[in-house]
Amino acid sequence: MKKIAVGTAAFVLAMNAYAVNKCVDANGTVTYQETACPGTAKAAQAVNVGVASVGPAPKGEELEKRKQQCIQMLKGGVLWKDPDSIQIKDVVRLGQGTSFKMDGSSVIRYAAQVNGKNSYGGYTGFKLAVCEFDLSEKSIIHVHVAKD
Repeated sequence: MKKIAVGTAAFVLAMNAYAVNKCVDANGTVTYQETACPGTAKAAQAVNVGVASVGPAPKGEELEKRKQQCIQMLKGGVLWKDPDSIQIKDVVRLGQGTSFKMDGSSVIRYAAQVNGKNSYGGYTGFKLAVCEFDLSEKSIIHVHVAKD
């Protein structure tokens, strides 16, 4: 009976998880994508972003407005060595999940790839960043940038 309960719990958790794949190609270029890494990627790692369910996404201008809010928050709401050098690409709406703040709150997540310069003036490589909106998707309540 315990095995069934543990198996069921693992299945439910797996259903509620969402992973973004970190792929590194032969040239060392890092990309994050929903689909599996291509066979030519020399390294791959699934990054669990814990999305519980995907709600109806805003479309057209509203979706672009939310993406721009995320970009502006990533540029201005994170301490960067050189804020003017920040590169942001591939902003996508992931859907609803539990906040990275570990307070149990439910949020709508947008993910992006960010790259910035270090103290020596060199770019460090693209990293996964997540903007967490309130459930109405009107305001960003938290931003998280992966360390690696």
